[in-house]
Amino acid sequence: MAELCEQVAGQTDFVSTFAFPLPVAVIGEMLGVPAADRPMFQSLVRDWSMVLEVLSPLAVDQADAAAVQIRDYLDALAAQRRAHPKDDLISALVGGADDGDRLNDEELATTAALLLAAGFETTTGLLANGLLALLTYPDQARRLRERPELAQSAVDEMLRYDSPAQMVVSRGAAADLHVADLTLVPGQRIIALVGAANRDPEMFSEPDRLRLDRTEAAPLSFGGGIHYCLGAPLAHLEAEIAFPALLSRFTHLDLAGTPVRRDGSVLRGCSALPVTAQ
Repeated sequence: MAELCEQVAGQTDFVSTFAFPLPVAVIGEMLGVPAADRPMFQSLVRDWSMVLEVLSPLAVDQADAAAVQIRDYLDALAAQRRAHPKDDLISALVGGADDGDRLNDEELATTAALLLAAGFETTTGLLANGLLALLTYPDQARRLRERPELAQSAVDEMLRYDSPAQMVVSRGAAADLHVADLTLVPGQRIIALVGAANRDPEMFSEPDRLRLDRTEAAPLSFGGGIHYCLGAPLAHLEAEIAFPALLSRFTHLDLAGTPVRRDGSVLRGCSALPVTAQ
């Protein structure tokens, strides 16, 4: 963390120097992906996840190619861990696969790939969106700098204010359901607008304002019920540590240019966030 903070100095792109390296280092370390191999997954996962935004032939072809490359890499890594286990998650998954009927090779690779992709793609968005929100509300940044114990509620508020997951498209009504003026029937496809729900004025006072000490309803950014995000505690912990560390290291953080939002409406983040840090 200290090393990453030191890289965010002068005028720099926060996404490439901090928001991406931190999550991919954490999930890569947990899975057992060697440090030298981790950077390549930024573009691979971006191509793989693009089908969440666009279902064009080009997007599908790129996603398929990325999925094959990710799968081949993880298959090879699993084979290495089968021969020489280490203290990492891939070794644990391999042990589960060899221990009985819990995981076959395809399930192992798919599970590892999903953990890898989900472990840094949305967390990168959380860190970038969160910093942009703090730069937009310097009084709140100052408050978190002075009171780092607010980190837990601060991260909840950042998730609510500008969620890295803006909508959920793969859901269906389980029973007859009435929402406002709409009547849904069982099996009917639903698109849930998480970003809009997180700004519901009936649930949140001043919903369009960032307030790091907010104690109202929890944000819906991690989903709910049986679909609640498996990696939510890890993503939340990373942000709880990262923002106080960043604000403690730098007394002055300012935008050094116009943020560049990533394309799409499902996953929200920045492809570039130029920041001056002193």
